Amino acid sequence: MAEEMLRATGVSSVRRFRASCVASVCCEAGFDCVDAMRTIGGGVLAAHCFGGDPRWNVDLKRYDVEIYGFLFHDTFACGILLGGQWRRNTNEDKYSFSTVPFGERASRPYMVGDHQPWFMPRLRPSTAVLLLTLAGTRPGEAVLDPMGGCGTIAIEAAAQFEGVRAVTSDNHKLVTSAAIKNCVLARPHLASGSSLKAEDWDACNLSQVEGASIDRVITDMPFGNKCRWDVAAALPVMLGEVARVLRPGGRAVLLMKGYKRLEALLAGALVQERIDDPVDESELVDGDGEQDELVAAPDDCAMDPGAPEASGTAAKEPVRLDCLKLLGRRPVAIGGYLCYALTLEKS
Repeated sequence: MAEEMLRATGVSSVRRFRASCVASVCCEAGFDCVDAMRTIGGGVLAAHCFGGDPRWNVDLKRYDVEIYGFLFHDTFACGILLGGQWRRNTNEDKYSFSTVPFGERASRPYMVGDHQPWFMPRLRPSTAVLLLTLAGTRPGEAVLDPMGGCGTIAIEAAAQFEGVRAVTSDNHKLVTSAAIKNCVLARPHLASGSSLKAEDWDACNLSQVEGASIDRVITDMPFGNKCRWDVAAALPVMLGEVARVLRPGGRAVLLMKGYKRLEALLAGALVQERIDDPVDESELVDGDGEQDELVAAPDDCAMDPGAPEASGTAAKEPVRLDCLKLLGRRPVAIGGYLCYALTLEKS
């Protein structure tokens, strides 16, 4: 049955496979995703071994199919990821990008011929839908992605929910140009009554957006690797703009590489002078020893001069964030990084 499904997605034969797994936490007994991958791989070899001659061999780079496991606390699910590669590496020695569920692109005709600057990572559409769902997006609402990149989140909002007024914005002209082109491709496929547009606004200065006019703010924030992001200066100002444009009861979902600084800001632990002066990095280290996201990417990670520089400079006036409440924090695996989807609500 599995091989029949693979053939339907263009994989005519399977000779090589790899096993992968993502896990929310390490189990109490110390069983983690590495152990799960070994178990999955051993089971596949046993199931496809005839007379000691395995039909499927392990190959971590040039595999035909990927067996994927999901381990969340006491729940485990495993299956074959169907569909083509999400993105390919031209160097086969680094051929390691995982496949995605069947339908990621096949069910989205507006992704045929879509635009993406080479330096700009792109969120998977299915991940964008999950973020929209986490925000509680409903038909007829106004949705804003103030760090929208190529426009994926706003496009999915307008394509999946009826009557949605979706706006994507980014302060980098080349990226905004790609978002405009992607919006043009998506407009014939929007849900009934939905609208979609791209702007070149700065997330730290949304002066063209009326206060209390947005129902949902959903954004994938810079990780500091390929997009220069002075989080100490810009995050408080960006959160202030989010608080201003959200309606009372409106929600924001921020996908971030870390969460300590945001929680400290909302709790009032980081005040204005901390924005102007460097923050002691030892104060912002996760419990697992990994540093929370801080300032701009190091020199060895810097992109070319045309790479995007994430929004803005810090305002001199104190930013009021007391109207924002943190509702939840969910760990999410994005491109091999442990990230967090943080849900905020405006009172």
